[in-house]
Amino acid sequence: PRQGFVIGRRFAHPVMRVGFEAPAGFTLTNSPQALQIEGPDGTRGEFGAGKMPAGGLEAHAEALLAQLLGDVRAETGAAERRIVNGVEALVVPALVQTERGSAEIKVAVYAIDGAAYHLIAAALPSARSRSAVEALIGSFRRLSEAEAAALRPRTLRTVAVTPGETAATIARRMASDHPLDHFLMLNGRASGAALRPGERVKIVVWGG
Repeated sequence: PRQGFVIGRRFAHPVMRVGFEAPAGFTLTNSPQALQIEGPDGTRGEFGAGKMPAGGLEAHAEALLAQLLGDVRAETGAAERRIVNGVEALVVPALVQTERGSAEIKVAVYAIDGAAYHLIAAALPSARSRSAVEALIGSFRRLSEAEAAALRPRTLRTVAVTPGETAATIARRMASDHPLDHFLMLNGRASGAALRPGERVKIVVWGG
């Protein structure tokens, strides 16, 4: 729970009580350091959190850009103050030149109760990429106490196959948006492969 939960294209953190949702076609990969975001047309990004620096949102955005770009020259645009779903935010655009051509970067930083959150996205210039990045940035919000309390971890368990059970029937117990596909992948099975009564298989279920 202290690393938050990835639920399909949605990320929700029950301790920080924040979350966002990536557009269709995006995938989220969680880690203790940051949450990685990947989308169509080579779009890449991350979400992270930390303590708000003394200089506020401006200083936080500047530090993130400096860390991201290093010695790479970039054309930084004007910072834009926003209110995103009731949360104070600052969005800073930048344009960099890469081996593949130009890349557009947007750094969005958010302030909640002395904490700083950020969404960073880099994409090749296109109307579709810009729209997707804007949707991502605009989806950030604070979770209600009820939403945070309803979030539960998922647990890996092994169970014994009973007579008559199939991959499809066992997959119904999976805590997954695509239970059968994930069951087959988790157990290294091909679609349609028979299960033997008594053999043990892995499933993912909701924890307490």
